Amino acid sequence: MANDCWNSVKITGDLGTLEKLMEKFTSLENGFLHNGNYYTMFEGDDFKDHDFDSKRLDCSSAEIYDGSIIFAGDSAWTPPLEFYRLLSEEYGVTVDVTYDERGMDFAGHSVFFNGEHEVNEEWTYWEYVYLKDNDAFYDEAEDCMSYEDSVDIWMESLSLDKWKTQPNIDTERLQKVWESYNEAE
Repeated sequence: MANDCWNSVKITGDLGTLEKLMEKFTSLENGFLHNGNYYTMFEGDDFKDHDFDSKRLDCSSAEIYDGSIIFAGDSAWTPPLEFYRLLSEEYGVTVDVTYDERGMDFAGHSVFFNGEHEVNEEWTYWEYVYLKDNDAFYDEAEDCMSYEDSVDIWMESLSLDKWKTQPNIDTERLQKVWESYNEAE
């Protein structure tokens, strides 16, 4: 079974193009793209044997909202960045995707416009959560590290040497939570 990579996607372009794309999204069986049907999002058979970077993508929540197609869903192992790039090229739209995968410790933000990779930011998963929402970092960290033998062991798992920024993690806060969790057992 594949690890799930969470994708949050926003597609912008002219309304006619977005409506055409929505028709394709809504025609997908169960709202999923997978190896056998990614190419159905494109005209012709040129894409039939193309590698779209991920075996599947859940698009079931796709809807037009405020002039954009918005959806969020899991993909297998990694985000289908090649699919997003080709979508932007084929339809002349901007595809803005943020993705994260805690189990494999990666996250990123990419923007594609007319087939070009305009933005390509990558982080470790924990760095991304820390930078995106500090409170969410502590909430998630407290849940995860409470199962470790110590806060220090959990901190080692963060791979801080891979972070682009060096955080000021409140280890005292984590230590108190870890101690209260372990006292309860």
